[in-house]
Amino acid sequence: FVTLVLGCLISAEIALGVHFGKAAPGLSYFLLLIGLLALLVPLALIGYRLYSLLFSAYILERNSFQIKWGFRIETIPMNAIEWVRTPIEMPFEIPWSVLPMPGAYLGTRNTREYGQIEFLASSVSKMIFVGTAHCVYAISPQNPGLFIDGFYRILQMGTLNEIE
Repeated sequence: FVTLVLGCLISAEIALGVHFGKAAPGLSYFLLLIGLLALLVPLALIGYRLYSLLFSAYILERNSFQIKWGFRIETIPMNAIEWVRTPIEMPFEIPWSVLPMPGAYLGTRNTREYGQIEFLASSVSKMIFVGTAHCVYAISPQNPGLFIDGFYRILQMGTLNEIE
C-alpha cells in the first residue's frame, strides 16, 4: 500500500514537473509551482515511512534491546524492560497511532494507564508491546512468538554489563 501511494505521488510530481517546465509565466505557472511544492510534503513523509519499513530492525541482545526504525536508533537496557505483551494481553483499549497506514504504524499516543505509547510497527497482526518505566513501544517483529521466547530466554540468563 505504501509503495502504491508513493508511486502515485511520484507520478503526479513528475507530471506536474513536466507541465511546469513547459508553462509560460502567469497564473498556471504559479499554480503548477504551488502544486509541485505541496506534493513534496506527503512525498517526503511517505518516502520516509517506506525507508523505515525497508531498513527497520529489532535486535535482542543479552544486555539490550535495540530498535532501528528509519534514521532512529533506540537502545533499551534489558533490565529497563518491565514486560512484553501482545495486543490481546493488554489490560486496556489501545489508542492506535494518529496516522495509521497499512504497512507503517508510527506515532506517539498518551494514555492514562501506561503513559506514552510509541508506535514503530509495520503490522497490527504481528504487533507486540514492550513496556518500560518511561514508555511503551509498539513493535512488529517478523515472528512475534519467536521474539517473545527469545526475550524471556535472554531475561532468564541475565545481563552481563550495564547499558547507559
